[in-house]
Amino acid sequence: MLATKTHSPACERFVGTLIGVFCGFDSNDEALIDFPGNENRQPISAISAVPLHELARGREVVLLFEEGDERQPIIVGICQISADKTANDSDAVVVKAEPQPHGSFIGAVMGTVSGFSGHMPLVDFDDNPNRAPVCARICVPAKSLRTGTTVVLNFEKANAARPIVVGVLEDLERQAAPAFDAATQASVARNDDQQLIFEAQAEIVFRCGNASITLTRTGKVLIKGDYIISRSSGVNCIKGGSVRIN
Repeated sequence: MLATKTHSPACERFVGTLIGVFCGFDSNDEALIDFPGNENRQPISAISAVPLHELARGREVVLLFEEGDERQPIIVGICQISADKTANDSDAVVVKAEPQPHGSFIGAVMGTVSGFSGHMPLVDFDDNPNRAPVCARICVPAKSLRTGTTVVLNFEKANAARPIVVGVLEDLERQAAPAFDAATQASVARNDDQQLIFEAQAEIVFRCGNASITLTRTGKVLIKGDYIISRSSGVNCIKGGSVRIN
């Protein structure tokens, strides 16, 4: 979405989406950002729709501008993967799409993840002038993306060759089904503020290295480990129909 410029006597106007850089915070704890075309020649303050306090300086962010005013940027997303970082990653094979003369997209577009190139998703969308899926920046958790996932796209400077994944469409019907049909649910975790309950049809296994605790549907509790200690500040009781040691 975004990046068509129109000139105004008052100030430069930006319509659409831009990729900027997070530069830290000022003395008033307001975010500072920079972006291509910033005529202030120094980072300016921005409001943010996403948490930033643990964000490292230099991270790419997705920007919109209130009423197109370059003096009023809004951070609407954080790029999870830097295009520059991925391009320098020897394990990544980045497909670069050249801008096309009629590849201008203003607004949100629905697309589909068609695969991955290194760490970056390849996305396709209706009226894609590139004639092939293109690499996209993302401002959603990478683990939420899989081949076939339906995504919401904006485009840096309205360029069809520079998509940004700004959202993931959830299949609400599929997500709700397990809550109503426990028989098809492999496992369930419930938290009622008093108890955290894990349930499974066959067994539950907690494992770390060589240590494990297994609960089976037949009622067995199996504790295994290279070294096991049982300690109690009070009475330590062992009860059973019979007790076997070795």
